[in-house]
Amino acid sequence: MGTRAAAFSAKVQNLQDYYIRLIHQTQPLPSGNDIANTLKSLSASLLGVLKDVPGQPFVFLRKREKEQQRLNCLPSLDYRGFHAALAQLLEVIPLITSGIQSFGQAVLLAVSALVPFLEQDLIDTLPYTVSTCLAFFPTCLQPDIIQCLCCHLFPYTIGAGDYNDPANVQATQSISAVLMMVLQFTTNN
Repeated sequence: MGTRAAAFSAKVQNLQDYYIRLIHQTQPLPSGNDIANTLKSLSASLLGVLKDVPGQPFVFLRKREKEQQRLNCLPSLDYRGFHAALAQLLEVIPLITSGIQSFGQAVLLAVSALVPFLEQDLIDTLPYTVSTCLAFFPTCLQPDIIQCLCCHLFPYTIGAGDYNDPANVQATQSISAVLMMVLQFTTNN
């Protein structure tokens, strides 16, 4: 498992290096295709890990009270680091000069693959984060963004837990903002 963890951490570090090069405009600037290849590789690693996980983490994902059980059955990789690197890259989307469509597709794949590995508080922030991509990604990715929201994020945020539970407040309160962004930025309402 040490080799897998080291390879995963190296790829996350590669994403952080892309971010630094973009933010400081260090030449050669990474293209969206370069970043997309690293994101696809990390997503494939996560899906491979998910195949090896005993039990059913998706069943645990639907119930907030079973979060610790779900996290205990997952191997120890830098999931938080991957989430942070992904969030940083989303901040610098306007600086990516080419390959934005492949970058966008890879981001949506990465977010979908990352969901079972994150703590619930991070999962609750993903719908808002993904919906902000509507403002920056090409319009051809709008159906993919909406599908990611509806099929991969909402079932594990607003569909998980009791609505009266204070832990579920952030997820339910962000839904109106997410819907407003979807309606504002989509061309086909």
